[in-house]
Amino acid sequence: GFNPDRIKVEKVDLPSSLHPKDFKPQETEEKSLPFFFYIKPQEAPASFLPKGYKPGASPVSEPPRVESNTPKQIKLNFWPGSKNKATPKAKGPASAPAPVIPVIKSFVRTTTEFTGWPTTTTKRTTTQSTTTRSTI
Repeated sequence: GFNPDRIKVEKVDLPSSLHPKDFKPQETEEKSLPFFFYIKPQEAPASFLPKGYKPGASPVSEPPRVESNTPKQIKLNFWPGSKNKATPKAKGPASAPAPVIPVIKSFVRTTTEFTGWPTTTTKRTTTQSTTTRSTI
């Protein structure tokens, strides 16, 4: 948490050239704590307060406890065919279903190996250019 005893506050005189133009030094008493320890509480404006708030009223006290007279709990026995206190038979330890183990088949190559790119003809397969040549 915050410990104000760790803060060291020292008074330092600054040259007047560092002060704002309108600054007037005041004679104040030496304070050992930061400024926020000396802030005095003020009344909040009525618009900030909840409806029905009375400034002079005492703080809300804890509501009185109401003693409830509840009857003893009734224990119901739902085991069919028994008039005595019957307990269910203990079951063995819980078990999970048997795991499904897939069968992995060995890999069989279904395509032929790559032997290289097919060769192409060196002849031009497109039609001759139809652009007109300039005779000038």
